[in-house]
Amino acid sequence: MPSSVISTAVVDVAAPTIDYEAKFKSAQQLKAGASLIIPVKVGGIPAPKVEWTLKDQPLAPSPTVVMETTEGESTLTLKSLTGQSTGKVKVTATNAVGKATAEFDIVVKGNRYGLGDAA
Repeated sequence: MPSSVISTAVVDVAAPTIDYEAKFKSAQQLKAGASLIIPVKVGGIPAPKVEWTLKDQPLAPSPTVVMETTEGESTLTLKSLTGQSTGKVKVTATNAVGKATAEFDIVVKGNRYGLGDAA
């Protein structure tokens, strides 16, 4: 009697997810010159590509912008904030299955020298 073998491959896939601390659900109010660190947990299979934007403009590494992404998490650090830093920061995680986003409102008051309101 002939026998047949049926093989099936199970490929795990999952759309991206982004989780973060509850304190980031409200606007982050900071003084000019301060730094802000936004850590997020990122999930998905395959591992998603993570991108950060400020005011819908892609952020690039610089002396005042640090982005660190490892498997399972991504952290944005903004240093020496100014009134120009006021706006919406968005993190987007994308993989072959889908996309997830999270937004954070940033409000910077004053200027680096403590004179007036630059925002």
